[in-house]
Amino acid sequence: MEGPSDFRHRVRRQLRDDAIDAAYTILVRESWASVRMTAVAKAVGVSRQTLYKEFATKEEIGHALVQREAGRFIDGFTAQTARVDAVPDLVEAAVRFGFEHGPSHRMLVAILAEQRGESLLPFVTTDAGALVAQAAEVLAAPIRELAPHLDAADVTETCDALIRLMVSHLLQPRGDAEAAAAGIVRLALRGLGL
Repeated sequence: MEGPSDFRHRVRRQLRDDAIDAAYTILVRESWASVRMTAVAKAVGVSRQTLYKEFATKEEIGHALVQREAGRFIDGFTAQTARVDAVPDLVEAAVRFGFEHGPSHRMLVAILAEQRGESLLPFVTTDAGALVAQAAEVLAAPIRELAPHLDAADVTETCDALIRLMVSHLLQPRGDAEAAAAGIVRLALRGLGL
C-alpha cells in the first residue's frame, strides 16, 4: 500500500513534469522570454506559490528543461550508436545522428531563433559543461568496449572534442553539412589514432 510520502513524491514529480512540459510548449510556440512563472503555473493549473515550491526561479525550470531534452537526445544517440560494432562506424553514426536530428529538434531550433534578450542558449553553451561531459561519456563508453587497446585519455579527450564540435556546428553552421560531418568524423578518428 502506498504511504502519504509516496503519494506526495508522485504528486511533486507530476508537477515537475507538467511544469517542464508547459515551459517547453511556451518556448517552442513563442520564446524563452515568454516563459514566465505565472504563465507556467497557469498552464499547469496551479498557483505561482505552488510552482515556486518546486522551482525557485525561471532559471531552474530552464536547467530542468535543458537536462530533460538533452537526456532525450542522448537516448536517441545511444539507440543509434548501439547498432554498430566498429569504432569508425560508431563515430560516424554518432556524428550523423547529431547532424540529422539536431536541426529538427524543436527546442534547439527555438533557442537558435532567439537573437536578442533572454535566451536559453547559455544553458546549452556556457552552463553545459555537465551536458557535454555526459554526451562525451555516452560516446566514449562503447568505444572503450569495442577497442580496449585505445588509450583511455585519447578516447575521453576525442569524444569531448567531437561533442563540442558538433554543438558548435549546430549553433553556427558553416558550409555544407555533409562536408562538416565528414570532417568531424575524420578528425575524431585521427584523435583516436585510427
